[in-house]
Amino acid sequence: MALRFAPIVRVSTEKQKKKGESLRTQETQIRQYIAMLEKAIPGGACIPEYCWQYKGQEHATPNQERVLLDRLLKDSSKDIFDAVICCHESLGFREDCCIPRCAPDELYL
Repeated sequence: MALRFAPIVRVSTEKQKKKGESLRTQETQIRQYIAMLEKAIPGGACIPEYCWQYKGQEHATPNQERVLLDRLLKDSSKDIFDAVICCHESLGFREDCCIPRCAPDELYL
């Protein structure tokens, strides 16, 4: 069975969201990385279509509302994905976040 990834694709400002380029760039990079993982991981890797819901504009500043990340955390207990993927750890995680991070050269499966 393929390892199911949930991508978190976000920008910090409404202006960045309206421009859209960063969101598209991140999505393209994640799709390319999943294509590489598809060949590298026994059983393969995929992003179920419903897992693209964690995409949009959201601040990473402490004490700001974080709808995307909160939804991702809530959904993590629903067995709809096995792992989270993002282009850079600052795009999905903050100092006050409870998701453990891995070193840049590690991939926890």
